[in-house]
Amino acid sequence: VEQAQAALAAAKAGRDTAARDLAGAESLAQLGGVADTQLVAATSRGAAAEAQVAQAGAALGLARSRLDDAILRAPFDGVVTRRLTGLGRMVSPGAPAFGVADLSELELVTPVDQGVAAGLKAGDLVEVRADVLGVAPIEGVVRTVSPVLDAQSRKAEVVVRLGYSPGLFAHGSATATFHLGRAA
Repeated sequence: VEQAQAALAAAKAGRDTAARDLAGAESLAQLGGVADTQLVAATSRGAAAEAQVAQAGAALGLARSRLDDAILRAPFDGVVTRRLTGLGRMVSPGAPAFGVADLSELELVTPVDQGVAAGLKAGDLVEVRADVLGVAPIEGVVRTVSPVLDAQSRKAEVVVRLGYSPGLFAHGSATATFHLGRAA
């Protein structure tokens, strides 16, 4: 981009010089001091200088576009969790270059017995403890309760929405306590 900006500045300087030369040639032509061929040559140099400015402007636009294409942006705020490519390598369209996780909101997905699932609904509060020592319990909210039992385990999947809390890790483990009336 900087190289293209410099080329555009040089082209504009060349255009300004050609414009001054043309203005001087036209003034001399009115006094009869310049041959018609010299006036035509000055006009051509001016047109060529304008074309060079246009070409340098287009090159600058292309350089800016390529710079934008070289910057990777995630569609959400998050944390880079892994790098899947090396520095300076080309990345094919659609191929992941980085793993990015949004840790502002985590989910706990857990299978529960059908009797427990029957007593749960979206919006119910859940107490969640990470299996890491020293982490205080946090409050979660039931997001969904699957209406279908797993064919092998005969359990329903419950998804609990959790806010960010230090000590909770994506793909980590935690324990959820569902309060169903008096029993937990």
